[in-house]
Amino acid sequence: AQFLVPRAAIGKNRAEASIERARSLNPMVEISADTDSLSTKEADYFAKFDVAVVIGASNSELLRVNNICRENNVKFFAGDVWGMFGYCFADLQEHSFVE
Repeated sequence: AQFLVPRAAIGKNRAEASIERARSLNPMVEISADTDSLSTKEADYFAKFDVAVVIGASNSELLRVNNICRENNVKFFAGDVWGMFGYCFADLQEHSFVE
């Protein structure tokens, strides 16, 4: 039930399978998917982004990455799904909402 993943990509890595359709939502936004282990990423890796999205990581990794993002003023989103249960967390630090 992932609307960004075409049927032909079922069974592939979620990030890689979703990237093409995610890019088509807004071609002016640069989107990349990194499938390397999150634990191998140093703090300077996250500093180059405006937004970081982490899915399926352990609590300790989520806290580590969120703290790094806060220090570098990078917006942070985390989430995961287990069957019909899931969560989404957003740390936007300071953010202005426009209606």
